[in-house]
Amino acid sequence: MSSPTTSVALADFAGSGDPNAASVLLVPHPGVSDEDFAAAVAINASTSTAALNRTTSAEIDFVFEFFCPGILLNGIGSLGLVGNLISIFILSRPQMKGSTNCILIGLATYDIILIVTR
Repeated sequence: MSSPTTSVALADFAGSGDPNAASVLLVPHPGVSDEDFAAAVAINASTSTAALNRTTSAEIDFVFEFFCPGILLNGIGSLGLVGNLISIFILSRPQMKGSTNCILIGLATYDIILIVTR
């Protein structure tokens, strides 16, 4: 058993397995045994990794909740609105008169109403 003053531990708090990623050099207090020091390092490393994972998960949830309803749905709705307006413009020309095109104009109009109201 080595003396408590010479035992050190390299704690990997990032949990990546790479000691150079996010490491801290820990040196025990002179009165602490090697077993107690190793247990404390293990508890600290697992606690810090869990806290890091929770923070990362919360940040991902925030970005996801902002991105999907805030940006992605508005972008898709805008593209749908523009596409339907172009379809109505093209299908309502005099050369495009026909029963199928009238149904497609009605469908595009209904799509616009649906996009605007949601």
